[in-house]
Amino acid sequence: MNETNTQENTKPNNKGSKIPIGPIAGGVVGALAILCMSGVAVFYIKRRHPRSPEND
Repeated sequence: MNETNTQENTKPNNKGSKIPIGPIAGGVVGALAILCMSGVAVFYIKRRHPRSPEND
């Protein structure tokens, strides 16, 4: 009656992934937000101050 179940003892302890997904996703979203805001800023600056035609 003293049987040991070796299958239970050999299971890996997978309680979660080793790669932190939250900070990676936050960095990607933050970078995309900065790129979008930069694009909008450039668009408005160019729209507000059009280049004057140069006369030769």
